[in-house]
Amino acid sequence: MKTPQRRLLLLLILLTVAALATVNDALLYTPDSARYLIWAQSLSRFDGFNDFTLPDPTRYVVHAPLYPFVLVPAAWIAPGSVVAAKITNILLGAALVWLFFSWLRRTVSPVMAAWVSSLLALNALTLIYSTQVLSEVPFAMAFIGAAMLAEDLDRPKEGRITAEFAAIVLALGAAMFLREIGVTLVAAFVLLWLTAGQRRTALMVGGLCLLVYVLWFLRNEVIVAGIEEPPLRNSKLLTAHLYTPQDASLIAELMARLTTNARVYANHLSSLVFAPDLGVRSHGLVHIGWLPVQWTMAALTILRPVYLVATLVLPTLGLFLGRRAHASAGRVAIVLGLYIIPVLLYPINDIRFLYPVLVGLLYLGAIGAQEGWAKWGRRLPTAALKPLAVAGLLLGLTPNIVWAASYVSMNWRMAHDREALALDPGVPDYYRKTLAEAGAWIRQNVEPGVTILSRWKEVALEAGERSVIDVDPQMTPDNFDRTIRDYDVRYIASVTWASGLRENETQLEYSSRYRFVPVHRAGSVDILRVEPKVFGPSASQVVRSTDDSVLVFRTAVRILRRGNPAVAESLLQAAEQRMGRFASIVFQRAVAKALAGQLDEAMGLFERVRSIPQAGSLLQQAWYHQEIISRWRAARPLPPGDERATKFHIVAVNFWELGYREQAFRMIDTVLQSQPDFFPALIFASIFRYQDGDVTSAGAFLRRAEAQQPANPLVTTMRVVLEAEEQWRGATSADQRAEARRRQAQAFQMVNMREDAIDAWRAALQDAPDDAQSLAALTDLMEAKRRFGPARSLARRWVLVDPDSPQARERLVSLERRW
Repeated sequence: MKTPQRRLLLLLILLTVAALATVNDALLYTPDSARYLIWAQSLSRFDGFNDFTLPDPTRYVVHAPLYPFVLVPAAWIAPGSVVAAKITNILLGAALVWLFFSWLRRTVSPVMAAWVSSLLALNALTLIYSTQVLSEVPFAMAFIGAAMLAEDLDRPKEGRITAEFAAIVLALGAAMFLREIGVTLVAAFVLLWLTAGQRRTALMVGGLCLLVYVLWFLRNEVIVAGIEEPPLRNSKLLTAHLYTPQDASLIAELMARLTTNARVYANHLSSLVFAPDLGVRSHGLVHIGWLPVQWTMAALTILRPVYLVATLVLPTLGLFLGRRAHASAGRVAIVLGLYIIPVLLYPINDIRFLYPVLVGLLYLGAIGAQEGWAKWGRRLPTAALKPLAVAGLLLGLTPNIVWAASYVSMNWRMAHDREALALDPGVPDYYRKTLAEAGAWIRQNVEPGVTILSRWKEVALEAGERSVIDVDPQMTPDNFDRTIRDYDVRYIASVTWASGLRENETQLEYSSRYRFVPVHRAGSVDILRVEPKVFGPSASQVVRSTDDSVLVFRTAVRILRRGNPAVAESLLQAAEQRMGRFASIVFQRAVAKALAGQLDEAMGLFERVRSIPQAGSLLQQAWYHQEIISRWRAARPLPPGDERATKFHIVAVNFWELGYREQAFRMIDTVLQSQPDFFPALIFASIFRYQDGDVTSAGAFLRRAEAQQPANPLVTTMRVVLEAEEQWRGATSADQRAEARRRQAQAFQMVNMREDAIDAWRAALQDAPDDAQSLAALTDLMEAKRRFGPARSLARRWVLVDPDSPQARERLVSLERRW
């Protein structure tokens, strides 16, 4: 083995040993990584793709399906083990760098190949994706493998080349099923072959890949998704309006994504190759208080233009100087150009999507460096060559080496000295999330069969025989409460960030049904026990802006629901000045601006959310608010009349759905001030006041609505509901109270007010636990909501209560089949 190869091999051995020594049970991406592990465990038991940690049976695969198969051997050895999966990826990372070196050696000198491969090995993204449970490393291997095989196909051969065709189909097929964006690579290669006149290759490879993809699409998006109706589907995500109002055209949505993503990814260009995780929008994995990191970040402010030039100029030289001698240079450039188009149009931006671009830039940069040296290097003075080479290598490698040293050190401390790490104020949030410990506490202290709610799916890896619902941290407060209600959630695992804010802060503060009692702390993870509380309007706590920052923030959040948005924004500004510009604070400030009617300022703040990486939940919430603002703006200039009243009424309903009760009431009052007899506002005011616990006001608005349309179904429903409410309040026995709630439930169901009907049926069960009618109705409602776990539990109770009922037995059998 020659010297450059030995040096690279030694580097890979050292990095692999360091990575293996620092393996821990933390996962960077959620829920992606945990899903991969759960699917791998299911596949290892020959149960197909089955997320058995959820309370409902789920076989829809929201990610590309091949990576869980890669983890199956690790799952056979250690089922559900994060450590085993990470070791697998570390070995794949070393193999990736060696494969990249082998690819480069075909085009450049061994010395150049070794140095550029070292840059890939030390790159922060390579270290991250090699030491996390993510599919980026095998995806990059599939990309490189396809490029190498395409080169082999270009060489003239005698006889049959079936093996080469089979190999490239496997490589491109692997890329297609390791990342959803891999379909673009297949399309790019097929297009290249077609333009080069290689139609046979294009048809054979493209046809086979398309056939396999269609089969998977039918399985996942047609059959399974048709049965399960998952809330998040890949096919719908591509056309969802997340950046523009719902009534905007798809072209407008795509252009909004394009401009946003182009701006975000352009910011990465200067650091992608040489310092991808030392600066803005980083993963937050290094200790920014460590002096070498501080010095490097300070130097980067000066050297960033140099890195940008090197990142762009060297690959450009490689393309223009090497395209004639190396056909692969043009192919790689075209493939990357085609690959980046859907990346720019994807609704979520993340530096993960740029990893194949990094590999391609390094490949073209190596060709550019060698060809440029061959053309102009001899003109330089010999005495200057060595210092220039050394300076270039130091500039290229130092930022990534410093990052790697901090990353390895931090992970070592997390794996071996978590208690000391927790006391270090400069430690990033990632190292404080001891989710495995939280899961272990749940397994030891919570009885089997209990349902846990958490954003962090990895809790399920340790929770044992307990279901874990991974929820959107920005879901509406009403949906949060309903999820707890439907699944009888007993505990919540919530992370408290370095700012002191909990990730579910809004939902926890807005809940009118439950209170949340801390029972355990594992690192930054709080285990909260869910307890019911008395239903009624929430109250705002009076605080000063000089009080504890977290208390100030929480009070501001409550005021947004029940108080003055101007006061809330003042508190949020005070919290931001003391805590920093955290995304959650900026988001809540935007909400305060919107509620205060400062629509332009609110839109400006919501626009910032688009640039947050992996901001799926915040992005969706920002879109909701932008949609409301768009409707509000359209209503303002209209003259008084039904059209204006209708638009304002819709905005009021939107605010109610998002949990901003007082704002909804204000918008309805605005409508009724100009049109006191506007029926939709009157009846919804009655419904909303009743849902808010104000029965007296609900009755007053109902009487006004009844004067307008006495036979309207909503009027007759609310009349029955309020009469039954009086009956319930005057009841002297449990049977009478249960009967009153059943009357309300039936009335709500008549007008499809499903959630209110569920509340009423559940209230009836509290007074009459063995009531078959209530159990049957709730089983139907839960199944209609596709809450199959709760529906099965209710059906089991129904059968126990009424064992002679064929309807109960048939329903239970039907539900059991889903498992």
